[in-house]
This record gives sequence, structure tokens and C-alpha cells, in this order.
Amino acid sequence: MATDTQTGLSAQFGWGVEGTFATFQTPDHFVDFVSDSIIADISRVEGAGIRAGQRLLRSDHWAPGKKTIKGDVKLELMNRGYGQMLGLCVGGAAATGTAAGGLKTYTYTPGALSSATLQIGVPESTSTTIVPYNFLGEWKLETKVDGTVDFTPSFMGADFDPGVSHATATTASYATGLELLTFVGASITVSGVATSVHSISWDCKNGLDASRFFLGTNIMKMPLQGSLRDYGGTFEAEFTDTTLVALYLAGTEVSLVCTYAGVTNPTHKLAITANVRFDGDVAQVAGPDIVNQPITFKVVDPGSGGFSLVYTTPDSSP
Repeated sequence: MATDTQTGLSAQFGWGVEGTFATFQTPDHFVDFVSDSIIADISRVEGAGIRAGQRLLRSDHWAPGKKTIKGDVKLELMNRGYGQMLGLCVGGAAATGTAAGGLKTYTYTPGALSSATLQIGVPESTSTTIVPYNFLGEWKLETKVDGTVDFTPSFMGADFDPGVSHATATTASYATGLELLTFVGASITVSGVATSVHSISWDCKNGLDASRFFLGTNIMKMPLQGSLRDYGGTFEAEFTDTTLVALYLAGTEVSLVCTYAGVTNPTHKLAITANVRFDGDVAQVAGPDIVNQPITFKVVDPGSGGFSLVYTTPDSSP
């Protein structure tokens, strides 16, 4: 009889926020996912000693070295279930508010990051992969015409447990009343003016130092922010006038607001507000086609924060 227990159809992805770094937390949030690229790279320490007549490395001349756990999980943003993961991206506790229709708003601004235990349900009937003690090193959010709102968090972890200490996967449960967010509900404004774009992509790096290895263990200590966060991205508009390129040439900082809203439920949305500078580019004529205006932007702090992320959702908690 055919079975899908060894195909991706049986996979699952979930996480649990850890109260203390390197303390396992049973996953309690689950969302649909597209794919993962989590790897466990365990270095090998090899001795260099010479022994008369020895032609190959001896079994007693090597040992496991440091563990480097890292990779992405590709998600598609929806109107429910993503508040906590968005908070893991940006850090800080959610500022909770209310919106019309009984909706909740969860606002995040750059703050101290929390760690999480990831669970990737490997498609076998009795197996699961636990990736504990993870921090979000960077994250991407992008959409384009005809596309979904792709949300890709990148993790750096301290350990990897392929179903040994925690062999049974937590039973996944999912939010109901879901709506997939797509390009149809997406929009941006520049200095309060609606701007038509073909695509927009956020690429945000949290500046974490993952090199904290010390004598006595092959597991990384809690990564710390070792450089300024680098938040920014690109969007592509049509060249209609010189407004955007003039802002770039003048080095003028502007407010960029990007909203990803539902179509069936337009009040369910993610809104990113950022103070940005434009770092290029100028429009170029590549032939007889419509001339496009690509823009690269970088988030900068004018003294009042510079970046916020607001998730408006029916979820009663992040």
C-alpha cells in the first residue's frame, strides 16, 4: 500500500520560545512551511602524530569538534499564527493593542532577541528533528506580482537532536480562519505617497556573533549582537518622474510604509514602517520596453527608533 509517511507531505514545522537559552522548550506554535535548509555541521579534530608504518588516519586520532547549526525555513505569511515568529525576528516584547472588529495588534521594535527550540517533523512515522537553542540571525520578507508574501527566517543554533533525546514529535495544531497574504493586498507609500511597485524585498540582519565557542564544550554559547543591525531591501517601480531618484541623489531620509493585507479580510495585515535612505539606483534604458526604477534602501534611526512592525490579527496572543 502506498504511504506518504516518508514524503514531505507528512512534514511539520513548529517552535517553542525558550525562557532561558539552552533550555529545551516543547514546541507549541505550528505553521505551514514550504521547505527548510537547516544543516548540522560538526567539525572533526584530527591528530597529526606520526606512527611508524601507519598509512591512514587512525580511529583513535580524531574526535568531534564544534557544532555549527544554521539554515533557513521558508514560510508564506498568513493572517494568523505568525506574530510570535515575527517577534523572534525583531526582538523585544510585543506591545499589544486592539483594533476594530475585535482584532489584536502586536507591535515590535528592535530589542533583545529571544531563543527558541525548533521542531522539524521529518517525514517518517516515528522520527522528528529537534533543533534547540536557536536565534534568528537574519530574515527576509518579499513579494512580487503573482506571488505570495514569502517570509524566510534564518536561524543559528547551538545543538541538533535528530530524534534521540526527544524522539516523539509534538502533535501539530494549526490556527483556523486562515488567509494567505499575496501581492494583491500589498502596497507601499514613500513619504505618505502611494507608490506603484512590481516587487519589494526586505533583507534584515541582526548582527549576531555566532563565534562564541570556548574550552570545555563543542556547543556555542548564546550569540550576542556584535554589530549594528543592517535592515534594508529593494523595490522596483516604473520610472514616471524624478521623485525617487531625486531623493537618492539628495540623500534625503523618508518614511517607507509597506503593508501586506488580506483581500478577503483587509483589516488583517502586517505593516512595516521604517525611516530609510535610498542608496540607488538611477533609471536605465535597456531597450524599447517600459523603463523601470530600481531602488535600494537602508533603515536608519533618526533618534526615535526608525523601524516598527505591526501585525494585526484575530489571534488572542502572539
